[in-house]
Amino acid sequence: MPWLMRYLRDGGSALLAVALCAAPAAAADMVWQAPVEVAAGGGHKGPWRMNRSAFLYVDDPTVAINADGVIAVAWADNAAQDIFLQVYDPDGAARYATPVRASRSGQVFSWLPRLVIGPGVTPEIFVLWQEIIFSGGSHGGEVLFARSRDGGASFEAPVNLSNSTPGDGKGRLTARYWDNGSLDLVAAPEGTLFATWTEYDGRLWFTRSHDRGGSFSAPLLVGGDDARPARGPSLAAGGGGRVHLAWTVGEDRAADIHFASSADHGRSFSPPQVVFASDGHADAP
Repeated sequence: MPWLMRYLRDGGSALLAVALCAAPAAAADMVWQAPVEVAAGGGHKGPWRMNRSAFLYVDDPTVAINADGVIAVAWADNAAQDIFLQVYDPDGAARYATPVRASRSGQVFSWLPRLVIGPGVTPEIFVLWQEIIFSGGSHGGEVLFARSRDGGASFEAPVNLSNSTPGDGKGRLTARYWDNGSLDLVAAPEGTLFATWTEYDGRLWFTRSHDRGGSFSAPLLVGGDDARPARGPSLAAGGGGRVHLAWTVGEDRAADIHFASSADHGRSFSPPQVVFASDGHADAP
């Protein structure tokens, strides 16, 4: 029987509510369990002082579940400046006495994680996030990845997938406004991992791993530039090497959603096409 879940946020706390559905056709009879508190923070956000900012709250929860009913939850603890993870067994019990650190940089903000969980009762777990590393460019940001091979009990050393200066993981809307967390991570049915992100300077990057996160291909430039910066990418992967990528653009009051596909495991992409043209700004695909 499938597990269903939702999030609640209240007073700086991230909450996970888990329910067991009797049957797919019996949605009207669904009953939610009481919320389970995953993490709590102080609820305080001081002025931005780069990595010395006084941010004392938890945020950015994300959840994934596999066919065995194992649930992984990741979030950002801004007081600790790290990404944390907890795993819940199919009965809803927390697997670890204390949350596990997926990132290892407590002096640098790590936030906005993306999460993929593999099969099995002790699954591999993969986390992608943005870290506010200042690498010499005008905006801080790198895209980091970490893998757990023991069901989330521990994580291997993080890998910097972007490793550049423009401020990766940022999706520029205008010269004055941009969003962090402009990145995504998915897995194909056969296990290939795909990651994508944008940078403040506008380029959209894509990489893949055929060994379940042991190594990644050199980043592939899919689109975007300084005049029409790509932002907000979203990935989906099917069988047979099919990968689909959607995004929008900044610096345009009538921005449209763009879409491109790959039939060769992300080695190349079709020319982008506009999903729907309008006079308004389309965003967040």
